[in-house]
Amino acid sequence: MAAWLLTRVVAGAGQTDQTAALLYSPDACDCAWAKADACGGAGDGSICWPHCCQGFVQQNSVPRGSDGPGEDETRHDDLSLDQPSVATEEGGYREGAARLVTALQKTGHGPSVTIYCQGDSTMLRQVAWFSRMLQQEAEAGTYVRQATWDGSAQALDLAKIVPSDFPPGSRASVDGGDFCDRPSMLRTRGSIQGYNISFISVVCTRSLLQVSSAMAVMQVLRTAPYLYTELESPALVYLGGAGLHHLHDEETRSYGQLRPYVAADLFEERLRSALKLLQDFVRPATKMAYFNTHAVCDEKLPSGIQARATACASGDEQGCFGCVDGPQEHCAPIDNYQRIGFNATLLSAHGAQSLAQREATVLNDGTLRPIRLVDGHAITTGKCDTTTDGRHYAGVEAIEANAALDAIAFDVLLEIEDPSPNRLDLWSRG
Repeated sequence: MAAWLLTRVVAGAGQTDQTAALLYSPDACDCAWAKADACGGAGDGSICWPHCCQGFVQQNSVPRGSDGPGEDETRHDDLSLDQPSVATEEGGYREGAARLVTALQKTGHGPSVTIYCQGDSTMLRQVAWFSRMLQQEAEAGTYVRQATWDGSAQALDLAKIVPSDFPPGSRASVDGGDFCDRPSMLRTRGSIQGYNISFISVVCTRSLLQVSSAMAVMQVLRTAPYLYTELESPALVYLGGAGLHHLHDEETRSYGQLRPYVAADLFEERLRSALKLLQDFVRPATKMAYFNTHAVCDEKLPSGIQARATACASGDEQGCFGCVDGPQEHCAPIDNYQRIGFNATLLSAHGAQSLAQREATVLNDGTLRPIRLVDGHAITTGKCDTTTDGRHYAGVEAIEANAALDAIAFDVLLEIEDPSPNRLDLWSRG
């Protein structure tokens, strides 16, 4: 398959050939695989497919559609962001609000507090926690909400807002592709103990929402028809790296499709550049937090994906790198030199751990201002009994959300009484 064989080989003086970091350019594609039968259909969403198959397909071929619901349809159907808090959660929301107010008081923060949050499905439960906490604790008559899925806010079109996030050959989620162009957006506001709090979140749970889109999204939300002018000076920008969407599973996302985004050094450079650009955009007083990749529990993954993850973990080379039984239109065994990268970016416990370590390395880069790491990977490691799909964990969102809010006042963090034992041990100081 084209996507699996995407390479660029370079030779240095006196050195054997080495695989170099891949860029968006189709010049990096190895098209030896391209034949009429392999180029049937509408492609796999990779950068190489349209480049290599251009001689075998009609230029006006119909893009593949998506059978699944869009982001806003999903929000409307699952109601995860609309359900009010329940009695067992009310105490946690009160503690979270009290902790936030204490941090704001100790830092001498002004009365206006804006938090911008962006991420994937692992961030969604934190978004729900933030929203419900504000809804419950806001003073009477101050809570208001706008959301794209109920029509009270206009939908965002990222393909127009930040076209550079959609390189040639990639497909946007509206066409059934892997890159999010129609995220759900939620804005909630309310007053808590004299602080006017605005929480704005942008999430994509079905496709990859890239960190590089954050600056452009914030710029657009400041202008009409949104006019969220509080984003001119946010107190906290909290970003999730959508790590799980960078990991291939060979059922919905292939190694080749994602390699231009997660290959060694390239992933780091893309993340570092996006964070640096955002830091240059926001005011120096704005704090930043980053939510890394959740741990993956191999034994709870869907059966087909679980089989490959288990094979890779046990050293079964055929089960890990070969083609599994059954019809697979686009399949090729992985060459030896690609196997380390394949395994390190697979949707598996090892792949998630490898990516989380790479994310932490970027955050410690000396060219960036301090960014607080909310270590979702550490928080979810060893919690297989709390997940049904191997990726999303019940009961951790309050820990994760509070850790992010702590970033507002990390300079005085240790002076604040922590209502949840061991919370400080669950995240890095960056």
